[in-house]
Amino acid sequence: MTLLGAGGAAVLLLASAMAVLPLARWLLRPVYDLNAAAARLSAGDLAARASERGGPPELRGLTRAFNQMADYLVAALEGQRAFVADASHELRNPLATLRLRMEALDGKVGDGGERDLRLALAESDRLAHTVKRLLELARAEATAAEHVDVDVVALTAERMDAWRTALDAAGSVLRFDAPALIGARCSPEAVEYALDVVLDNACTFADGAPVDVAIDARDGGVEIIVRDHGPGLPESELPHAGERFWRSAGHRARAGTGLGLATASALLEGSGASMAISAAGPGLEVRLLLAPSTGSLRDTSASRQDEASSGTSRSPSAGSNA
Repeated sequence: MTLLGAGGAAVLLLASAMAVLPLARWLLRPVYDLNAAAARLSAGDLAARASERGGPPELRGLTRAFNQMADYLVAALEGQRAFVADASHELRNPLATLRLRMEALDGKVGDGGERDLRLALAESDRLAHTVKRLLELARAEATAAEHVDVDVVALTAERMDAWRTALDAAGSVLRFDAPALIGARCSPEAVEYALDVVLDNACTFADGAPVDVAIDARDGGVEIIVRDHGPGLPESELPHAGERFWRSAGHRARAGTGLGLATASALLEGSGASMAISAAGPGLEVRLLLAPSTGSLRDTSASRQDEASSGTSRSPSAGSNA
């Protein structure tokens, strides 16, 4: 009798489980879909939306609210991008016109005004550069970066080659330590921009000391480490490195806007990467931490050749320093 009762209880439990499992799936499927859509949206996929079909009415309402929020977010980003494009046009043209008008005054002012004219031209250049950096920062915050698998060694070596002449002219020896091939999932444009800023800083502030660049796979990702052996920054100033418009007290006599590292950091964060700045004793060390590759590496050589042939490839430009 006891065995019969136990068997009946087991059958009842099995029947209950078979009845409850479909109900549980029906209840939880919208939650899983919502969680997956939120993860894709936070990773930069602005087209991510959750399915509004299935589940109880309360969860369908939550899903609709999430999708409406995502639509509002995308519309806000698009509006910001449109503003950046308009601001770029509206600010750059008047500044260029103003500089041309000041240049036309050369030779037409008295001896006392020549110095003031040169200072005004220098200030107009500084203002134009600041506007350019602000627009780059706005684009970095408004644009969802494309995440692709990239050969980090080839990408880093290409930017090093672009900066080698400038570093040689500054007296700095550029050294590279990396494996033959290592991939990461990131935005190539973000990493290139960050490398340009960091190498420009080394060129400007290392005072002719060697600059070491290394690539390593660690902590579940890929690190690009750029270290210069220059004077570096005081410990009290290190926490401020990378803040918008911040510049070291010892660097204010040199050209710069204090936006280069801030823009690079925003671009990297938009592509799932990060930047860390620390003292290297002596010198400064910047680490770019990228996500590991998830598949076949993107061949960027063809796109670089296309840029070079069309004249759009980037070259080092002074003033991107922090």
